Amino acid sequence: STESRVTIGANGRVQAGIKAREVVILGQIQGDVEASDKVDLRKEGKLVGNITTARISIEDGAVFKGRPSVVMWLGFHRCLAI
Repeated sequence: STESRVTIGANGRVQAGIKAREVVILGQIQGDVEASDKVDLRKEGKLVGNITTARISIEDGAVFKGRPSVVMWLGFHRCLAI
């Protein structure tokens, strides 16, 4: 649900897109991530895919291969891409 917080644990492996309010990544994701509030990629995490979110945090040591898009949200609609 786009109202939820999704956490991928350190041993988690996901091969799909994720859409939620907030996404925390400690494991691995292969797919696009869209969060209306925040994506938090921790140092143990790996993301191969694009990120679309209002706020993003990538710790030193994390692996990110993709394109980040920081957007402002009004409800569930994107209104400004930066």
